[in-house]
Amino acid sequence: MMSRVKSGDLVHVPSNVMLYAPDIATESSPPTRYVRLERPQSLLVTKVNISSYEVYYGERKWLVDKNKVYEV
Repeated sequence: MMSRVKSGDLVHVPSNVMLYAPDIATESSPPTRYVRLERPQSLLVTKVNISSYEVYYGERKWLVDKNKVYEV
């Protein structure tokens, strides 16, 4: 099923999901800056990528894998 999430939408991110920094994350190297959510969050999508969403959390943009979140 195609995702209908677009920039400006909210997504539900469960607890223990890892967000990682978009400026340093590449397919060839693991992220060095990341945060693991202690509590579930509803986060604003700022950009849609092929396998991830760019979301706004804690005054910064992060990436989260599409298969870890739910549409709101």
